[in-house]
Amino acid sequence: MSKRVLTTLLGVGLLVVGTNRPAYATAFDFNAPALAVNGTAANVQTYMNGLLGAGQSVVVTTDGGAGNQIVTNSYNGEGHVVGPGGVSVTLGTTDGGVGHGGANDNFLYTFGGTYIQMIFSGLTVSSISFDYEIFPDNTCSVGSCSAGFPDFLFNTQVGNGPWTNQLTALGAFPVNQDSPVTMPVGSGGGYETSAQLGPQTYSVNLGPGVTGIRFVDWPPTIGVDNVCINCPGPHTPVPEPGSLALLGTGLFALARGFRKKS
Repeated sequence: MSKRVLTTLLGVGLLVVGTNRPAYATAFDFNAPALAVNGTAANVQTYMNGLLGAGQSVVVTTDGGAGNQIVTNSYNGEGHVVGPGGVSVTLGTTDGGVGHGGANDNFLYTFGGTYIQMIFSGLTVSSISFDYEIFPDNTCSVGSCSAGFPDFLFNTQVGNGPWTNQLTALGAFPVNQDSPVTMPVGSGGGYETSAQLGPQTYSVNLGPGVTGIRFVDWPPTIGVDNVCINCPGPHTPVPEPGSLALLGTGLFALARGFRKKS
C-alpha cells in the first residue's frame, strides 16, 4: 500500500459574526466542494483564509512536502477498504458514518506524509467534532501484523507549547472478513483481511487557549471529514451571546403581545 495518507475532507463553511453573515461563533464545516482534487496544503490554506473573519488566519502544513497533494474524493486504500458488493465505504461516500449517495465528497489526504496541521491566529478552538477513518495497511493482515495495527491520533496545542494527544484510535481486522457478502475485496480477488477502521465520528470540548490542531497517522493512511470547530455537536455552530440576547428580546416581546391580548 502507498505511504501514509491523511484524509481531512475539507470544505470550509465558516460562520462568523459580521455584515451579511449568520450570527454564530467562529465555526467551520469542512466539506470542500470548492477545492480541486489533488490540491496541496497551500491551496487548502488559501481557501480557509478566504473564509475567515477579519484578524483571523490559519497556516496549514503537512510533513509530506510543499507539493504533496492532500485533497481527494476517491482514495480507498488501493482497493482494500471494505464495503458491501465490493463498493468501498469511505469518508467520500458517507457523512457521520451514513451513506449520502450521489457523487463522492472531497476529503483531504496527505499522501506520503504523516500528519496535517492547522495553526490558527485570531481565534481559539474550544470544541471540535469530525468524522475520521483509518485506511488499511495491507502489511497488517490476519495472521501477520508485525508492524502493529494502524492508528489515528488527534493532537492539540496551546500557543507554542507541547502537543497534547486527545484521541488514539486503532484499526482492527474487518468483522466477518471471510464473508463473501460483506467483505469482497476491491482489487486482487479473495476477501479483505487488512486491518482498518471505517468512518467514525468524534466530538470533544477542549481546554482554553487551543490554537493548533493536528491529525496524525502511523503507519498507514488516515482521513478526516466534516470538521466542525466551536460547535456544540457535530456540524452545529454555537450562537454568539449577542444572538442569544436577541432571541431573548424577541421572546420577551412575544410574551408581552400575548399578555395584551388576554
